[in-house]
Amino acid sequence: MQAVDERKSGLQNLTAEASLLGCLIANPDALDQVTEHIGAGDFANPRNSAIYSAVCMAAIEDTTGLSAIIEQLRKDGALSHISENYLHQLVGVACSTDEIRQTVAIILDLARKREKVAAATSIIDSVTNGHDETIAFDRLLDAQDRQVTNGDGFADLEGTMKQIISGNYKKTEPTILRRSDGEFLLYAGKLNWLSAPPEAMKSFTALLASVQMMQEGKPVVYVDFEDDASTICERLYKVAVGQQLESAEELVMTWTSGPLYADGSRDRSRALFHYIAAGRAFDMKMRSLVLKAIKNGAQLVTIDGCATALAHANLDENSNSDVNTWISAVSYPLTSAGAAVLIIDHVTKSSAPSLGGSSARYARGAGSKLAAVSGAALSFDVKEAGSVHTEARIEISVSKDRPGRIHVSKRSGKRIAGVLISQPMTGGREGVKLVVHPVEEISQLAEQKRFDLVAAEHIYKLLQEVGPSTKTGVNDLLKERAKSKGTKGFRTETLVAATKFLIDNGYVRCEKEGRFDNLYPLTEYKSSYGDIHADDVKESPF
Repeated sequence: MQAVDERKSGLQNLTAEASLLGCLIANPDALDQVTEHIGAGDFANPRNSAIYSAVCMAAIEDTTGLSAIIEQLRKDGALSHISENYLHQLVGVACSTDEIRQTVAIILDLARKREKVAAATSIIDSVTNGHDETIAFDRLLDAQDRQVTNGDGFADLEGTMKQIISGNYKKTEPTILRRSDGEFLLYAGKLNWLSAPPEAMKSFTALLASVQMMQEGKPVVYVDFEDDASTICERLYKVAVGQQLESAEELVMTWTSGPLYADGSRDRSRALFHYIAAGRAFDMKMRSLVLKAIKNGAQLVTIDGCATALAHANLDENSNSDVNTWISAVSYPLTSAGAAVLIIDHVTKSSAPSLGGSSARYARGAGSKLAAVSGAALSFDVKEAGSVHTEARIEISVSKDRPGRIHVSKRSGKRIAGVLISQPMTGGREGVKLVVHPVEEISQLAEQKRFDLVAAEHIYKLLQEVGPSTKTGVNDLLKERAKSKGTKGFRTETLVAATKFLIDNGYVRCEKEGRFDNLYPLTEYKSSYGDIHADDVKESPF
């Protein structure tokens, strides 16, 4: 075993690593030439790996120069292991931009050889100690596949560039997780990341994206390291009800179990929602199941619980090398097969937002998580915590947008992709109405909500005074009172929304009696906005 480790340690060229890093620090524009070909895990020296991650992170934040790299290393907690003098030395040995390709090819070739040695060592350890060797075999196969190509290792871009110039190039646009205005937040065929604190409706959001795809007849896969089948089924049903889909009950049964035949049986082979309760590492058997689903049309794979998944694989989420290993074994085969992958993760505890606090930018653990994203990385900031009975409001910001096609609004230095509004529905059947709104809609919605709730208080007070009444009777009485006061009265759409709010949230009971809907007051409702309404003010004499 010692001989194997010695061979691995000999497969490095620290001069090449230092000269490349020095070039990237001194010439920030050179980073665009290498990010598609080399990752932090390709550096043999851990210090160099951390510096490369810091260079990439600084570039994402649009900061450049040695001082920006130093600050990024400080944020990552790596500066204590890397002297500023060493960083200055790197700049002094920087290669020229003309030498970048050759230097990258050297580093990649040695990295692939080290991967093979490490994978072989891991297999020996796993077999010897009786552990699950599937991840180790995955690593070896991956190292076999990712060889440096002939020549300088870089792709021939002539054909692609000609398509772009001629206008025939198909732009990479987000097509998953639709906003209310028809724009999208996630990319098909790419690795996407969702980082959020607990109780931020992460899995509900992933299920919303799944429901939107299944409505179009597209299968999805949900690999669950966090909950169980009953929890996910309940949430899936609530999301379907909240979308106000016709025959939601039969729809979710068809999605999860296949279409219903006349004899009462279901064709499970035609189900659209494929669920895996992952109580073990994401091994080759699990991957083959997911790949089979992708082959049969699945276009979105959600992996819920990054930290737990890494723990099952005996990997450290704080290690760039381990994170790269896991992503190589889990995500890359799925995106290569054509599916979008959405990984759900937690944010760092030190920067996780409190209610109403600022958004945390980073996923918890190694910086390689964000660096590996080929689609979009989203961060959730809980502005209003919700529950089964209360509304939630969550701000969605873009931490990384690799293709650069998500429509955002810039505010306080953040790129806001939308605001997720979660509204509980309790009338008859429980549901969760989830809508991702563009920022521009939110102020308008807030104003409308205020008016609706004020009107709801007026309706409840009236029912307390006169007792149970029909919807039409309530509306007529409110109009009479407005007329006697010389005010305009409430608009019909405001009354409809206010009445629905009272019913859905259990303040009023609605019973059908013949042709009439009778309203019965149950629990007193008082608006936090007072009882003055813009629709119920005196008419202007002018």
